[in-house]
Amino acid sequence: MENKKNILINGLSMSWVNKKTGIEEFTKEIIYRLDKINNDKIKFYYIYDKDGPNKIIIPNELVNIECIPVRNPKYKDGREYKENLRFSFLWRSKLIRKYAKKFNAIVFCPTMSPIICKNQIPVIHDIRPRVTKFDPFVYRLKHRIYLKIVKHCCKKFLTVSNYQKDLISKYLKIKKDNITVIYPGYEQISNVVPDMNIFSKYPNIKPKEYYYALGSLAPHKNFKWVIEVAKRNPQKTFVIAGGKDLKAWEDNIEVKGFENLIFTGYVTDEENKALYLNCKGFLQPSKFEGFGTPPLEALSLGASVAVANATCLPEIYEDCVHYFDPDDYDIDLDLLFSEKVASPEKVLKKCNWKNYVETLYNYFMSL
Repeated sequence: MENKKNILINGLSMSWVNKKTGIEEFTKEIIYRLDKINNDKIKFYYIYDKDGPNKIIIPNELVNIECIPVRNPKYKDGREYKENLRFSFLWRSKLIRKYAKKFNAIVFCPTMSPIICKNQIPVIHDIRPRVTKFDPFVYRLKHRIYLKIVKHCCKKFLTVSNYQKDLISKYLKIKKDNITVIYPGYEQISNVVPDMNIFSKYPNIKPKEYYYALGSLAPHKNFKWVIEVAKRNPQKTFVIAGGKDLKAWEDNIEVKGFENLIFTGYVTDEENKALYLNCKGFLQPSKFEGFGTPPLEALSLGASVAVANATCLPEIYEDCVHYFDPDDYDIDLDLLFSEKVASPEKVLKKCNWKNYVETLYNYFMSL
């Protein structure tokens, strides 16, 4: 019998997450689905900081993955952790190396959390801060440092689209043979019960009478496009749900006085599903995406979807969605959504968590 492969999953940064973003949702889906695998070929370990809130991954719910709770003596509460976050990088690196050596394990890093450890396989979701100037300078600088650490420590890499693979190869000078693409999935939305109270909370949002956009209110998401289109179409309603303060990212955009443009702020999974199900059309105007999950979720729920003809979106969604120029604010939405598109089945068949985890498992087996 061949030797069992040991995979140590780095969950230290997940231990302190309170609200899910795309990367946290990605990590959660992978870990819970890997936990359903029970055989004698691979042993999975999940290491986490037991002082953290652990709101995203609940170790007690894992059955086949062995959980390793650790405690960082420097961090006694969330406030102190935030103030000392810069020190957590060294602590995580030291701890991961210790347990990788103990279990003779390969380290799998599904989040973009830097550690100094030679025997690791990271998922690089996107390198936007390396190739664009959408983000603040300090964030771009930190990301460059992260990428340098990853390139120095790793020989194999995972990513989420061929578009990202090409950028990673070009900017980090990594051979494409060492970068593997696996498309994420959408099934996380299927078990969510829609919360229709969102329409009571926002009486101006009428079911089937609004266009919906979702994501953090960051420049690369290009919600300026939605705002400008809303200005030109006062008879249409537009809803934007996102988890960041608009002023932090788009100080130069004036949105007051437009009753047809509604910012909900952060919405729950249940509220989000209700908005997906009842929208007239889902809009994704991003100028940069690593993958772009919200349109996939919307497609899986039967929504009509329109995305920017930019970045990785045409690769992922092929001819199953409507496309628009992310710099064209004078677009005719009625005409756009009247265009014929293909059935979403081929996209849903290509991008799902069953395929992802099976491919990931086989990838681990091939190492």
